[in-house]
Amino acid sequence: MATLSAVGERRLVENIRNIVRSRSQNSALGIGDDAAVLAGLSGGGTVVCTDVVTKDRHFPRGMTYERFGWTAAAVNFSDIASMGARPIAFLSAVTMPGDSDETWLYDIMSGIDQCCEFCGAGVVGGDTKFGPLAIAGTAIGDLEGRRALVRSGARPGDVVAVTGSLGRAATGYLAIENGMDAEDSIFALMAPVPRVEEGRRISESGCATSCIDLSDGLAAAAMEICRQSHVGMDI
Repeated sequence: MATLSAVGERRLVENIRNIVRSRSQNSALGIGDDAAVLAGLSGGGTVVCTDVVTKDRHFPRGMTYERFGWTAAAVNFSDIASMGARPIAFLSAVTMPGDSDETWLYDIMSGIDQCCEFCGAGVVGGDTKFGPLAIAGTAIGDLEGRRALVRSGARPGDVVAVTGSLGRAATGYLAIENGMDAEDSIFALMAPVPRVEEGRRISESGCATSCIDLSDGLAAAAMEICRQSHVGMDI
């Protein structure tokens, strides 16, 4: 038997797809993209995604609990944005050690709320439990009558394009680890910005054949687009 880390996240997802089956008659797009699309719940479809941030992987030295909360919401809204949907709601399940200062939880929720305000959504529910510090977020979006931007639509002749500055968050992490002064990059690491407006405009324009969230890096994203669209890329 292989360990989870040896198999890797993407292969694990593929293996899980062979185990579970969607039983929802409203499922227009299930496991395998940045978010699921549920048809029939609104005029243009409802987009739903979930993502987890943990202290070990997403809490670099110098980060505040408020920014940790912002990050938990941002990584989810980034997936909503990559589908071309408008964020409408967010749920957060937070685990924290029982001996944590209660203000830390309030700071986390404040950060989540600030990101929701930035994206035009609201916190509509969640859960709290004692345990290792982690936040599982669920974001909900509305396609507003547009088609979802998916990973499987790329065609030969398409141009590869990105939003934002690639590598800035990684630069911020390396700056912290090496005691370097890189304020803008460190801020990009601590407070990632979901490209919600860009996603909606791209969807409205109809100029994109496919789309994917880049939080795992350009190389991994490009490979996933190629795999699902059955194309190659020259970058």
